[in-house]
Amino acid sequence: MPNAFASDEGESADEIFRRMTEDLELNVAGITEIPVTTLTDLELLERFSATKRELYERKEVVNATTETGRDLQSAYHAYLLEMKKRKML
Repeated sequence: MPNAFASDEGESADEIFRRMTEDLELNVAGITEIPVTTLTDLELLERFSATKRELYERKEVVNATTETGRDLQSAYHAYLLEMKKRKML
């Protein structure tokens, strides 16, 4: 089955994503990248633990109801994925 987003022109994934979302009017103002790949193992573990602790304290581990909670969940999962990638878990 052909991919509707595939390109014969050799577009990069970023170009394909831009083309797919250009009419969605996404508001990306204020989005901050988390440089998880540049952190040392210790820094990664410390940030993961602090983020997890804050989510528990806010009671937003499972269901984030605030913007801060959603941001913390995003960071938590970014740290978690990087830790799995590094085989720390």
